[in-house]
Amino acid sequence: MDGSEKQSQRVDDQVVPSEEQDEQVIVIGWQALLIPLVILTIAGGYYAGRMLRGDAATAQAPTSVEGNLAGSGEGASLQLDAPAVAEAPVVITIDPNQLGFDDSVAQPLPPSNHPLVGRPAPTFTMNRLDTGEALPLESLRGQTVMINFWATWCPPCRYEMPWLQSVYEKYGDSFELLAVDAGEKVTPDQVTARVQQFVDRMGLSFPVLMGDNTYLVQRDFGVYGLPATFIIDAEGNVVDHHGGMYPNEATLEAQLLKHLQPVDTESGG
Repeated sequence: MDGSEKQSQRVDDQVVPSEEQDEQVIVIGWQALLIPLVILTIAGGYYAGRMLRGDAATAQAPTSVEGNLAGSGEGASLQLDAPAVAEAPVVITIDPNQLGFDDSVAQPLPPSNHPLVGRPAPTFTMNRLDTGEALPLESLRGQTVMINFWATWCPPCRYEMPWLQSVYEKYGDSFELLAVDAGEKVTPDQVTARVQQFVDRMGLSFPVLMGDNTYLVQRDFGVYGLPATFIIDAEGNVVDHHGGMYPNEATLEAQLLKHLQPVDTESGG
């Protein structure tokens, strides 16, 4: 090998390590850029979390809001009862008088898909609050029966109760109304007094039923929310069901009249 070849070989030997070294420097530089990116991401998440927690705390402060309800043409007030602790549920009370429709006009209701509709009503026996006597549902066979599941702690139940009393005063000779107490949030020795106080204050004249088997009766009727109303015909079959509060008294009355014999609505007889 002559001198020129040896010099060329030395040059080649020097060039190859130089290229490998440049590639290693580029790789190290890219990895180094990840470090500040990670730091910025952690810092951004920390401050974003603080801002979100601050917004959540601020959102708990209002106790009322004003807005438009879907399907209504007027503004409606939603009063929010602020809970004593953050975990407690918020109770929303809607004033039906501000829902945007004529309260004296019956509203259309969707057909019920409750599995009991069209089938015989489950039998049960519960005690009357006023007399303490046992009242079997079967003893009312031959007349239309409306059963309303309710409780004193249920705001929609309380709001709807005067409508039930009004309808009962009009058509009580043509049907029977049973109000089944679904259980009270007081100690057992206070239940009767709590319900009786409510009945007296509301001036209710229809039978209110109570009993230790109330939860079994609710299970048999498929009641998982209050209020819940069933209409049973003279043959003992469930012909109508409505879950929740009726839109107004006119709607409740219209649903009942669908299943009553023709009556003189002016005299109520």
